[in-house]
Amino acid sequence: MRGRWIISECDLEKDLKEILEIEKCFGKSGWTHQMFVRSHGKSDHTCLFVAKGRERNRVEGYCAALIVMEDLEIHRIAVRQAGRRQGVGSALILDTLRRGAVKGAKNAFLDVRNSNVDAHRFYEGLGFRIASRRQNYYSNPREDALVLSRSIKVLKADNGCDTVKL
Repeated sequence: MRGRWIISECDLEKDLKEILEIEKCFGKSGWTHQMFVRSHGKSDHTCLFVAKGRERNRVEGYCAALIVMEDLEIHRIAVRQAGRRQGVGSALILDTLRRGAVKGAKNAFLDVRNSNVDAHRFYEGLGFRIASRRQNYYSNPREDALVLSRSIKVLKADNGCDTVKL
């Protein structure tokens, strides 16, 4: 749990329909039903988390990631349009970082469109920095990706809850 949001492992049977509703905002570049099914649950290294509001038990956002050795690769994060700038994305990222660290990840990586200035600021506020650039990585439209990274350090709190150091 993180504030107003309950972050949990995705239950594909219960949550996938709502995740796909959120995906519609991506148009042609959105993930399909089959992509979520294939990427989820193949191993202990795949992660798919959902954020649900405490008052409404619906998926407000999700984060898909993969742990490769000591690296947490965040492949997808999305929040309902109406839930943006409400803390859902931050809660999802921080919880994904914490859970990744518990599984041994020491670094986190993600890609963002070069033109997505709002996303740059958002991730920068969560401790991510530009690590490299991938030429012509995105299509629809064709665009470079910035690879952002950060180290993950988990702090043990007196109350027994782990938190991610920013």
